[in-house]
Amino acid sequence: MSRGREARHTAMVLACVALMAVSAGCRPSPFQRLANGTAPESSPSAAQPEIPQLLPVPENGSGTVVAPVPEKGPETESMSAPAAPVPTPLLDAALKRAEAVEQAHREATAARELPSSTKVASQPDVPSKVLAAGPRKSTKDNKETVRTFKLSASGQAQVSTPSPAGLKSRSEPPRTTAPLADPASRSGSGDVATVPPVRAQVVDWLASEAAKPANQALFQRAVNTIADAVKNSAKDDSTRSADIRSTVLALEDRVPFCVSEPRLCRKVSGFGSFEPLPASGLRAGQPFLIYCELTGLRYQARDTSYVSRLSSRVELISARDGTKVWEQSLGEAEDQCRSRRRDNYVNYRITLPQTLPAGDYRLRLTQTDLVANHSASSELSLTVTR
Repeated sequence: MSRGREARHTAMVLACVALMAVSAGCRPSPFQRLANGTAPESSPSAAQPEIPQLLPVPENGSGTVVAPVPEKGPETESMSAPAAPVPTPLLDAALKRAEAVEQAHREATAARELPSSTKVASQPDVPSKVLAAGPRKSTKDNKETVRTFKLSASGQAQVSTPSPAGLKSRSEPPRTTAPLADPASRSGSGDVATVPPVRAQVVDWLASEAAKPANQALFQRAVNTIADAVKNSAKDDSTRSADIRSTVLALEDRVPFCVSEPRLCRKVSGFGSFEPLPASGLRAGQPFLIYCELTGLRYQARDTSYVSRLSSRVELISARDGTKVWEQSLGEAEDQCRSRRRDNYVNYRITLPQTLPAGDYRLRLTQTDLVANHSASSELSLTVTR
């Protein structure tokens, strides 16, 4: 009997080895080692596959145990199929705990950032200047006083501090400001009070100047001409042109006498038309033309003509020490014309002295209006070489 028991035990081991050999992959063995002859406790998370029923193992006459070959059936085919993934409850639980911890961390971070962002977003824009506005409730506490600015009737800013009883709760600071007081309301009475302060000063100045007999007619004419030009009155173009010309003529009498645009030239053809000569590299004894323009020249009426008279003088001054090294009178000139000239110019022929030393000089041209008895001069730089 003992030999038959050993043979059967050997057959069972061989059958298990054969089943493991024909099974696909490295799937864990469904058999567990028995301890103390008791069956293993079933795991609540993984179901154990059923153990196939073993057939009795016949033995041959030589005592060799022959393991029966199991027949292929539905159960054998299902065991040879790819095994399903083994559940991992501990790993799943750990992942869930990690996700819960991460979610709690995100919620805590959002809770910390929410008050500061809400505080910044809830603060409205405060105007940089609030003029003539009522008291505003402080954002810190209701007892804090707020200063307001107002413009008095004299145009000066006044600071006032309202009493705590006058403070009222506001949901937000005022968005609009009261308009500035009209300058006309604080400029006094009369017609001047209807214009802004700058215009009032101009009107006052014109009134004081116009009070002078010599200026009253001129100011009246200028104001009327400007008003007609701005308003584009119903006057025809020829009438408006005549009015403007007469005003310009009256204003030209106020232009001061001046000498401008002095130039050294080779040739002069007319007002503003000339061929310039370089002011550097002139030689002693070299002749050239000097050209200049005149403004504010007065005229003297003679029959139906306008007459102007000039006296001219030229001087050469050393640029090194400012001493006068040469001068020459250019005489007097008279111009008579039936129309009043507005493009006045003069030109003179000048020859530098032969004994003039080389160096840098300033050429000064002086013009005298003999009608108005006014003088004006202008200078230009030149260089003399040997």
